[in-house]
Amino acid sequence: MSEFNKIETGSIKIGVRFSKPLYFEDVENLFLPANCSVRAYHISALKRWKIPFLLTEGIQIFSNLAEDSEDKTSPFKSSELKEDF
Repeated sequence: MSEFNKIETGSIKIGVRFSKPLYFEDVENLFLPANCSVRAYHISALKRWKIPFLLTEGIQIFSNLAEDSEDKTSPFKSSELKEDF
């Protein structure tokens, strides 16, 4: 079994990603998949549920928030949607 890194929830910031999934203390229940940006509602949930830490086998990855805000389900880039027709 791999070594898990303990991530204090107070150190998790909006926009941060992790290279591997984040799990709750039991290491069975997933909190956040790999490469998904932390959003404000994630941090709110951790505070509301009084979760002191999460576990991951990965590392923290800082990301570009502008890139994250783009709708990944749309076949168009946000810049293409702004053009006048």
